[in-house]
Amino acid sequence: MGSLKIGAIFVLYCIGVIYSANTHAIALSQKPLFLTSGAEPNLMFILDDSGSMQFEITPEKYRMGSSANTVFAFPAANGYYGNNAFNTRAVAPGDRSVYGKLFRSKINASYYDPSKRYTPWVAADGSTMPNASPTCALHNPMNSGTDETKCRNLTSNGTRNFAGRTSIWVSCTGLGNCSTIAANTNNSWTYYPATYYWYSGSSAAGQEWVDANYTEVKIQGATSTYTGHGRTSENRTDCNVNAGITVCTYAQEIQNFANWYTYYRSRVLTARAGIGRAFSSQQDDIRVGFGTINRGSNTIDGVSTAIIKTGVRKFDSARKTSFINELYTVPIDGGTPLPYALETVGKYFERADNNGPWSKSPGSGDATAHVACRASYALLMSDGYWTSTVDSVGNADNANGDVITNHTPGTAFNTTYQYKPSAPFADNQSNSLADVAMAYWKKDLRPTLANKVKPNQVDPAFWQHMTTFTIGLGVEGNISPVPNVAESILKGINIPWPNLVASAEDGTKVDDMVHAAINGRGDFFSASEPDIFAKRLSGLLQDISARKNNNAAAAAANSTSLNTGSVIYNALFDSTNWTGELKATSLKPDGTFGNLLWSASIPNASNRNIYTFNGVVGKEFRWGNLTADQKTALNAGGDNTIGEARLNWVRGVNEIAPTNPADLRSRLDETSNSLKLLGDIVNSDPAYAGTNNMRYDRLPAELGGNDYLEYYNTKKKNRREMIYVGANDGMMHAFNARTSISDAVPAGREMFSYVPTQVIPHLPNLASASYGKDNAHLHRYLVDGPIYISDAYIGGKWRNILVGSLGAGGRGIYVLDVTDPDNFGASNVLFELTQAQYPELGNITRLPVIAPAKDNRWKIFVGNGYNSSKDGLARAYLGVIDIEDEWKRASNNGIGATRTVFIATDGVSESALSQPALLPDPNGYITYAYAGDMRGNLWKFDLSSSSGGSSWKSAYGTTPLFVASRNGVRQPITASPTLGFNSEISPARVMVYFGTGQYVAANDNQPSSDVQSFYAIADKGAVIPVAKNRSSLHQKAIASNSTAAQRYISNEITASKTNAVSWGTVDGWYLDFPANERVITKPLLLFDRLIFPTVIPSEDACESGGSGWFMELIAVGNTNPDYKVLGVNGNIKLNVAIFGQPTSIEGTYQLGSVGGNGGSTSSGSSSSASNDCGAVGGGSGVVAVVGIQSDGTQVSNTGSRPCELFNRQSWQELE
Repeated sequence: MGSLKIGAIFVLYCIGVIYSANTHAIALSQKPLFLTSGAEPNLMFILDDSGSMQFEITPEKYRMGSSANTVFAFPAANGYYGNNAFNTRAVAPGDRSVYGKLFRSKINASYYDPSKRYTPWVAADGSTMPNASPTCALHNPMNSGTDETKCRNLTSNGTRNFAGRTSIWVSCTGLGNCSTIAANTNNSWTYYPATYYWYSGSSAAGQEWVDANYTEVKIQGATSTYTGHGRTSENRTDCNVNAGITVCTYAQEIQNFANWYTYYRSRVLTARAGIGRAFSSQQDDIRVGFGTINRGSNTIDGVSTAIIKTGVRKFDSARKTSFINELYTVPIDGGTPLPYALETVGKYFERADNNGPWSKSPGSGDATAHVACRASYALLMSDGYWTSTVDSVGNADNANGDVITNHTPGTAFNTTYQYKPSAPFADNQSNSLADVAMAYWKKDLRPTLANKVKPNQVDPAFWQHMTTFTIGLGVEGNISPVPNVAESILKGINIPWPNLVASAEDGTKVDDMVHAAINGRGDFFSASEPDIFAKRLSGLLQDISARKNNNAAAAAANSTSLNTGSVIYNALFDSTNWTGELKATSLKPDGTFGNLLWSASIPNASNRNIYTFNGVVGKEFRWGNLTADQKTALNAGGDNTIGEARLNWVRGVNEIAPTNPADLRSRLDETSNSLKLLGDIVNSDPAYAGTNNMRYDRLPAELGGNDYLEYYNTKKKNRREMIYVGANDGMMHAFNARTSISDAVPAGREMFSYVPTQVIPHLPNLASASYGKDNAHLHRYLVDGPIYISDAYIGGKWRNILVGSLGAGGRGIYVLDVTDPDNFGASNVLFELTQAQYPELGNITRLPVIAPAKDNRWKIFVGNGYNSSKDGLARAYLGVIDIEDEWKRASNNGIGATRTVFIATDGVSESALSQPALLPDPNGYITYAYAGDMRGNLWKFDLSSSSGGSSWKSAYGTTPLFVASRNGVRQPITASPTLGFNSEISPARVMVYFGTGQYVAANDNQPSSDVQSFYAIADKGAVIPVAKNRSSLHQKAIASNSTAAQRYISNEITASKTNAVSWGTVDGWYLDFPANERVITKPLLLFDRLIFPTVIPSEDACESGGSGWFMELIAVGNTNPDYKVLGVNGNIKLNVAIFGQPTSIEGTYQLGSVGGNGGSTSSGSSSSASNDCGAVGGGSGVVAVVGIQSDGTQVSNTGSRPCELFNRQSWQELE
């Protein structure tokens, strides 16, 4: 047999695992593993360190007055920003009652505003710096001391200038009408520092200049409380609320003023506060450098360079600490040469040496080939008015660029690109900041590297280039309103760019900053308020991360799907905003995709049927139904108002109050003007629940066999077809799967949903406006595990039972009765099991299975998953959960006996049992189970005793049936085995087929030197010793005549029985793969053919995922030599999804079970055969062997077995 090569990454169970050296826990990744691929982008942050950043007045125009420019609100000590103070001018204290514009936040955005809470900076180590001292408020928090040159007493009158320095007091009678009073000596003026003026006038133009519209407030001990003036419980969280009124004590108000003085008083202090806050929460998926616009030449990684202080480095904790230290301590003095600073960064990104920004490890001389898809960004922050230009780039935005060729012709983006002048880019100016941005955007900065940078709609550049972001600190341009960068680019808006004068300090320089962001395909914002500044800067950093992942988000299309024979259900997600979609598409008889039938829709919040569990019974998911602990979890430090707002947000309410006390995230999609309420669907396969007859009337009476047909005919035959899927919005969703236009319920409409209790503590993070955007609000999996649905005889009646897990979202399962989806209610929530009840339970990422056991009870069979905590160890257990007992115990407050058991293996820590394959006897009772663990152990469990409980055990105690290893290195088994039957052995035996390898750990997407294998093991009723595990197996191999597109297998049995396996002397066979190739899915057994995909992670960081082979191996005897699944003589097609686009691989593919009558398959994850049982979702792992005795041998085919269910078979082909 052979195999076909597919350029593929199998986006399946992408749960990353990181082993901890100090504990037994396995930290599961909280985002899809393949999203971590690609190259970390370069970001050079350039801080404006010009003298104007010392100013304590914003915006610029309000401090102008001929030669008498007011700069400081208070007399300034020399050198507290590292260099000389900008000048000695301060507003005259006595002038406050007349005009005092510097002391009114209505006019001066830099001054104290009592409606805002001022918190200390984030320290370099991530902690919060201490509150300022009101009696010694530091002029600069990085320049400590107790004398008057280092701090100011804000609680007593100031009566003198600083020793050795006189202030020039400035009096202003109007805007732009200021004059010098005198260069006064010490003790000339008396003023009270902790003073502000609150505006109470109208919004009419000019009223802000009328002195009568202001109330003077001195924050003194004589006034014990402070109310009004914009103070609310949302914005002054440091104060108290009394009868609905926010009341601040003197201590609270003077503390707030002191924090403002020390941490926010000037432009540079505000900038440092916002930048520090934004970067402190930035993840380590970027490489960051730092520079200042006035820095002289210095050697940077071996090259003399101005402006730049530190070259780009991975933004790990050490780099973050050094970055914030540099930010907080750099001296502030000099001019504002913004164009020169940006040009210098552009030249830095042209470096091709191994110490430069394209190196794998900049500054180290690492000679590893440079990654061609690395993006590079310049982020330039300034208070706006640049003072000098360059002469080297000319009118770059009004000149054609070079023709640049894409590395991959025929992609969705242009094969070639040439910039040609057009709106909104071109103007008639030369050597402006915008021209510099354009020059280094349209130029291929690394012409010897392949052009593999990921483009997007705003930035179509696929070559190595510089993308420019600009930030203004409270500055205002002449163009109003400020153009939206993305909208201007996408719509080609013609913007009237003004003429520039290099020496002019006017709004045209701010317009040039906006123009630079447009030319550089980045973004721009201006803000003077600290909170807004920090949030907008965080938004820019998030935009950079989102651009890094734009291709990964596309790769998620068809990441999980279900085929029911005539309809395929595709679940999608978008990692840029962590939203999801579910679509139903018709499937044509030839296997190709047909028309879109429906996209999932969600009712209004008030009309949704959402349920949860309170530990005893199900409840509707509304605030009044929650337990005290659940309310506390949703409050997350806030009050009930905030908690209830979060709950309503989860329900779908998107009305967010302007103050947004709960920090809620908007889900309004501006492109479609619609709400995106469905969260990302990643690892939870859609599960179909239809009208299929599972033939359980063939079961014994003790298992309900006599009652099945009545149940089927009255309860199931004509019920609504449904699709169930878990999403990382905290819910398991139930959608109407019908496509009939005559149905009263729209096709694809959500019928109900369920919120497992374990996710409730994570909902405040999910609802946060910062979700997925910083380290404090990382994306995480919530309801991300598989779902299994089956009929079961529970409580003396047949029911359709759904069991689901949370995957990496939590440790445990939830169980629902979904017999009648049209009338699902709280009473249909049966129970949840968590680690609190059973510490053996871990993060279950593989399918649980419902089947009858030998004690005449219906059970859930499940591998316990990662991070179980029994005895403080993460060990492998097989869970056999009694459904009826657990339901009764739940409704009785957890009291009562149970027949649930967890069967231990070898007790070794840091392991996890994967999904079991179940083996029934002739009557349908499960008698044996086989499952692998992460240490390569293949376990056999003996469940043949009718006594149940402790009589069920590992078949060979603490010894596995077989250990998968090569040269002493164990090979992890992370997928379910497939069971078959071998009649060439006398007596006939069960065969266990499985592959090894993992694609779950955080670094599993990196090339590996480990060799993985595929095994076929005969269960001969005895352990295969580790010492002879390979010597007792027949070896198959990948033949030397294999090609890049076709792989052949040597030592494979032929039709004439050449290379036949001597089953009397061997225990099975194996096939080794080349290093880095692995098997992470359950193989499919079609007659005597094994079909499965392999995974080969890419060695190219620029390529998404990797590739793989679609394998076909002979299982036992080649009894059907003309049946070639991947042959060339058939006409059934195998669909493979390429970024959501249909394609096919030819093959003679007929999916069916032993005794079945055909079926189909599809792209993504397909679950189910369409045999005489009808389509079923989930797959059971019950093998198609008619009957097995206690010694593992086959008994006669009685034809009495119920229908077989099939496990998930999954693949996805990506470019």
